[in-house]
This record gives sequence, C-alpha cells and structure tokens, in this order.
Amino acid sequence: MILPRLTYFNLRGRAESIRLFLHANEIEFDDHRVESIHEWATLKPTLPFTGLPIYECSGLRICESHAILRHLHRTQRHTAPNEKHAVELDTTEEVFAEAREDYWRFAWIQNYYDHLEKYAAETLRPRLNNFSRWLDRNQAGAKWWVGDKISYVDCIAYCYLDEVDAFFPSVFKEFKELLEFHRTFSSQPRISDYLRSGTRPIVFGMGCMGPGASSSQARSWDSQADAEGHCPANSCGISISRLGSSSCWVRSRWASHTLVATTVGPSA
Repeated sequence: MILPRLTYFNLRGRAESIRLFLHANEIEFDDHRVESIHEWATLKPTLPFTGLPIYECSGLRICESHAILRHLHRTQRHTAPNEKHAVELDTTEEVFAEAREDYWRFAWIQNYYDHLEKYAAETLRPRLNNFSRWLDRNQAGAKWWVGDKISYVDCIAYCYLDEVDAFFPSVFKEFKELLEFHRTFSSQPRISDYLRSGTRPIVFGMGCMGPGASSSQARSWDSQADAEGHCPANSCGISISRLGSSSCWVRSRWASHTLVATTVGPSA
C-alpha cells in the first residue's frame, strides 16, 4: 500500500498542524522531511507555487497548508452539520492564521527580542484575550474551538499557542482557558503519543544555526553567512533569504527543545 506523503522541512513551521491532524485521526503517512540543499533545489521547480508543504494522496498533489487541512477534514467526514458550524470553523482558522503570521513577522524584525514586552502588551495580550472570549462564546469551559470533537482548527490553534507558551510563558499563564485547551489537546492519546515519540521536529521555525546552538554561536555563525544567506552551520543547508541578528536568537526553555524564533522562507 502506498502511504499518503507529507513533504516539508525538518521543522514544525507550516506542516506541524497537518502532522497533528493526521496523528489525531490515526492516518498512517510518510512524513518526508527535506534536509539537503540538493534535494530542495531539485524539488522546488516541480512545486505548483515553489513552496512547501505538499501532501500527496490518491492521485492528488495538494499545496498550501490550510488547503491540505481542509481536504483532510472533509475526507474524515468532519463536514459541518450546519452553516453556523462552518462559519465558526472558517473564522477560527483565519484568526489563528493571522495571529501566527503577525508573530512570525515580528520575529523577523531587527533585534525583535528587545521589543518582547512591547509586543506582549500591545499585541499579544489583547489577542489572547479575544481568543479566550471566542473559545467560551457558546459555553464556559468549552473543550474544543468548534463543536464537540477535535477539528483541524484545534490543530492550528494548538500550534500557535505552543509557540506563545514557548516564547511568552508568563503571558500565556494569564489565560487559564487557553492554557487548559493546550493541556487537553496535548493529552489526547494519539497526540500525546506523537509528542512523546521523539520524531517531532524540535525546531519551531528556521534560524541559520539549526538546533542546539547558543546565542553566541548563532551570532558567530551569522557573521559567516554569505551574501545569499547560506550559513555553514545550518543543519538543513536551506538558503535563508535574509540573515541578521534577529534570525540568530535562540531561547532554550526545555532540555528537549531548541526554540528558534524565525521561520523558513520557502513555505506555504
């Protein structure tokens, strides 16, 4: 039997919510990770929009991460029972996508780590407050974002909140409803198995240092990067369009994780 294949880089980025949905629904798949510049150079021209992830199954070759998630949601017979449910799925998907893109843009600004408190006060706290109200819109203590079982938007929400928990843990702890959702989602049997499997990428995004670098190492390697953005320390060998001090900051919170605040350029 030919397994469905998800192709992305060896990081969480835009593919992690897809991996979580596949594991949550017990869909066996080939989690293919591009880890060499040579493979990427060969693969990129064959892609519809020259970006990853790509999901291949039953003759389909689907690009764009949210299109993949919506396809998987439909094929698992998770169709919305009514228009209200469908609208709430669409809304939740879009607000979390917007929040993620905003945070990733923030993480690319020069010396962004000098502006964490300002970002938390002016952008993050108001946004998390809105998310808390949206989660409880139908009933207090709601378990899932839409309906009474896990949907693809829960996977999207978890990925965003996981990054918030990593980089702004004290802020995240202020929102008990979101914290409870994060705990509930990660404790689901098939999700928990994946999170503890040792196969999950340890890097959220892509910095030039790869996993396991100290900030001083990162800055040293950053200075070695050539004008095109190739860094000798990048374990994946992926070309990064812009390398600056902001792309080389690492904040290690857990022994099992190296948290890199930036994202890889060629993705969708």
